[in-house]
Amino acid sequence: MKKGQISIEYLVIIGFIFVVLVVLVNYSYEEATKNINTVQAEDAILSLVRSADQVHTLGAGSQDLVWITLPGGVENFNYIGRTLTLSFEIKGRATEISYRTLSNITGTLPNTRGTYRMLVQSYDNSTVNFEIK
Repeated sequence: MKKGQISIEYLVIIGFIFVVLVVLVNYSYEEATKNINTVQAEDAILSLVRSADQVHTLGAGSQDLVWITLPGGVENFNYIGRTLTLSFEIKGRATEISYRTLSNITGTLPNTRGTYRMLVQSYDNSTVNFEIK
């Protein structure tokens, strides 16, 4: 074999390995981003549900401050009766997370990406209020 042929074959092999490596790193990065956003969304809704249940159990006048972080791609964060629902889209995949609380829910919930301080208050009529602080 000639030295030139060995060098070219070596460069082709290294180039192929480099391309495969770039594809794997890119895929891993996208999957990690999806997982982080899903965990952030689930953590946010669970924090609010746990706090709502806690102040409801403690009775009228109870309140709690909760920090939540909403990921990018939030489409809707709302409540109906006792159900708190967060709808978001990550890399073209729509996801919805819902949890029920012990009491009815009122108030204001954020609908955009960011970190929020939420005041959770229990009223005397078995209602919990959410307010962005």
